[in-house]
This record gives sequence, C-alpha cells and structure tokens, in this order.
Amino acid sequence: MKSWSVTETAATIDTTNLIATATTHALGQTSWSGNATAFLDETDTEQDALTIGASVTVTFAFEGAESGDDYMQGTATVTSRGESASVGGMAEINFDFTGSGALTRATVA
Repeated sequence: MKSWSVTETAATIDTTNLIATATTHALGQTSWSGNATAFLDETDTEQDALTIGASVTVTFAFEGAESGDDYMQGTATVTSRGESASVGGMAEINFDFTGSGALTRATVA
C-alpha cells in the first residue's frame, strides 16, 4: 500500500421550530468512504479481486500490526478502480470505496 485516505461524515437533521431565531439539529446517519493507492502487482490476487462492486473487508493501519498499534476496519464496496503509470515511476493502482455499515477503530492486542 502506498497511501490511503478515509473520511467519516454524519448527516444532520434540522430540528428548528418555526419561531426559533437560531437553527438546531440532531445527529442523523453516519457514513464513510475513501481511497487507496498501491503499486500495481499483476501477480497479486488480492488486487485482482478488487473489482467494481466487490464487497470487501478493509483494514487501515496507522503504524503497523504490532501490539498497541491502532487501526480501522470495515466492510466497503469498491466504487472505482484505475491504473496509471508515468515515465520514471512505478505503475500504480487506485481504488475508491464506500463503507457499508460502521467503521470500527481498534488496537492490536
């Protein structure tokens, strides 16, 4: 993995009454989405499985996989996939995804 990005959002529901002078709101549904870029590896079966519409479990580590390291994990749908290459650079593969359900945060035991 070369890089990744995850964005979590929450919708708001307007609860303002008709005579209020300021708006109020309540928390609505939450969602998450993101993207990842990796170096293209034509022999990597996991990269090949990330096709448009695929439902996958994604794990994003902040530091590594050693005891005490934090990570995020959830189920996501692959919404786009692209490959690119440039002169003097490595070929890359890019994925966009949308979360399905909650994104959990945990610490490696």
